[in-house]
Amino acid sequence: MGTKKKNAGRVATPGNESTATLERPNGNDQIVYVAVGALVESTDNPRGDDFGDVEGLAKSIVAHGVLQPIVVRLVDVEGRIEMRIVSGHRRVVAARIAKLDRIPATIRKLNDAEALEVAIVENAQREDVHPLDEADAYAKLQSLGVPLRDVAARVGRPVSHVVRRARLANLLPDIALAVRDARTPIGRWPLEALDELAVIEPEAQREFVGKHQLAQVGDGWGRAWTAKSVRVEIAKLVRALRGATW
Repeated sequence: MGTKKKNAGRVATPGNESTATLERPNGNDQIVYVAVGALVESTDNPRGDDFGDVEGLAKSIVAHGVLQPIVVRLVDVEGRIEMRIVSGHRRVVAARIAKLDRIPATIRKLNDAEALEVAIVENAQREDVHPLDEADAYAKLQSLGVPLRDVAARVGRPVSHVVRRARLANLLPDIALAVRDARTPIGRWPLEALDELAVIEPEAQREFVGKHQLAQVGDGWGRAWTAKSVRVEIAKLVRALRGATW
């Protein structure tokens, strides 16, 4: 005689009408194998579409399988249960390339804020994370009310590192975009120099970058900027701005 499953739901599969039955978790994490076709990407994925060398990961998955379970949560959407990816988007993309039908997943009971926090923490812990992405992750955690000291504990990094990196989130968006481009002078700055720029007011940031043409793409390396030289030039700019008559 079969046992009736409690809290079972129907998991919607994107792109077709097929569904899969999955038992809802009752508080504790569950590790199960889930259908790749049933997984739904989260719109809050802090990594965006930057998945790195996903082809290389796909080859590894073909050879060894998915060694680390992804994290998913079940979301009720008009009576249907969607299996949304919380962390592990890159593994899912690679699994699709590898043409796997099922992969291991940890099912967690999380609300929207908790799911975002888990995704942000995982993104910040990546070895290849860009410093600006790391800064954005810390800024998002702060916006959720998490103090930087707690952020450091959750991502496993020193508090001093997290505080310094979080400053970079203060860079203006267009300046941050130039920082990501190694063809620009500011894109070749050491992180310590970027720290000096990030602590000044937005108007001063724009004035400084424009004056020294730091966001322009060029073939030459130009001046070699250091934290000390940036600090000296910023001091000159601040004095000039304070003395300006408007």
